[in-house]
Parts: sequence; structure tokens; C-alpha cells
Amino acid sequence: MSSRIRQTGFLMALLASFAVSGCAHQAAPPEAAQLPEHTATLQGIEEDYDRADLQVDSTQQALEDLYVSPVADLQQAADSFRRNARMMLALGDPLIRHGDGMHYQGPTYLVERRELPPACPVPGEPMVIGVGTANLGGYFEALADDAWEVKRAYRLYQFDIEQISGVLNSNIASGTVRPVTVKGLELMVRKARIDSEYLKEALEAADGAIEQASAARPPADQGAMSSAAPPGPTAMATRP
Repeated sequence: MSSRIRQTGFLMALLASFAVSGCAHQAAPPEAAQLPEHTATLQGIEEDYDRADLQVDSTQQALEDLYVSPVADLQQAADSFRRNARMMLALGDPLIRHGDGMHYQGPTYLVERRELPPACPVPGEPMVIGVGTANLGGYFEALADDAWEVKRAYRLYQFDIEQISGVLNSNIASGTVRPVTVKGLELMVRKARIDSEYLKEALEAADGAIEQASAARPPADQGAMSSAAPPGPTAMATRP
């Protein structure tokens, strides 16, 4: 009996030491590591660029359909373009954010999730997931330049679709879209064609830079991460 009491007391003391040190609750699943505010991952940026690229195609197709639609289909075509324009404007917000983030914040804007060895490993528990500044070597400047170019190209296209949407909205508010109104958009439509191509080229260049940086990126320095931030479920490297 005394042996069992001593064994139980030892286990309770061991659990108490884990609770005091925080080891018992240190491990956390990957989703526990949230990205800091005003940062982005390379994968997230690439996904934003890909979605925007597809939406440019959809928006331009809707604009071309509007411009050549017969009178009977004009209202439906106008609604389709306005819907695609709203989606384009929503997907354009990240393009501006990424361009500004890299330009004004520098390398600290780009982060990555990393596995960190826990200070008190427990068999069977998952690794601690932390977030730190991405190790991009000499590729950051090219990424930042391309992101800024994407922002500039989007601003031009944004102006085009906002102007066209404004004309359509004013006509719909007063009744229906008339053929003469659509024909009056000719110069805006031409400019949108040019600016959409410029935006797609900028997005393609930015995607290429991301792929190149990702392929050449060295493995994450887990030791540096561990010393840069205290262990915990959402340990993060200290930003300069």
C-alpha cells in the first residue's frame, strides 16, 4: 500500500511540475499559430494573385459581352458586368495591401509558419507551430518591386471599371440601360482592355517571382525561431 501511495504521489508531483512550467499545454495544432496583423505568407499572396488574375478574365468577358449585346439582352449583360466588377474590386484590395505592405514594411511583411521543438517534449504530442519572418535571402527586393507594379496596374484597371460601373448605375437608377449609353462607353472599354492586359502581365511576373523565391528559399531556421520568441502555442519572432 505504501508503495502505491508513493507512486501516486510521484505522478501527481510530475503532473504538477508540468502544469507549473507550462509544458503540459505547450503543444498546439498548426491552426493555433495565427498570422500577425499586417503580414502575409508567400502562399497567401500567390493565391490572391491567382484569384485576381481569373477575375480579370471574367470581368473583361462580361464587359465585352455588354458592349456587343443586343438590346433584348442589354440589361442582363449590364447586371453581369456590375456583378463581376464588384468581385474584381473586392479581390483588388489584397493587391493594394501586398504592394503597400512590402514597400513600406519591408521584409517583416512576409512571414511563414514553422515547427518549433517544444522545451518540454511529450511523446505523441504535435510540434509547436510558430510564425516568423520569412527567410527569402536576396529575393525580397524583386518580390517587392513586382508587388508594387501589380498595385499600380490594378489602380489603372480599378479606375476603368469604377467609371463604367458608375455610368451603368446611373442609367439603371433612372430606368434601363440604353444602347446609346453602352456605345458611349467605347473609349472606356478600349482603355479597360489595355489596362487589363497590363494587370495580367504584372500578376504573371509577380507569380513568377514568388515561384522563384519559393524554390530557392533555404529551410526555416528553427533554432533561430526558438531563441527569438518564447515557447508557446503561437510563438512569434520579434519584429524589428
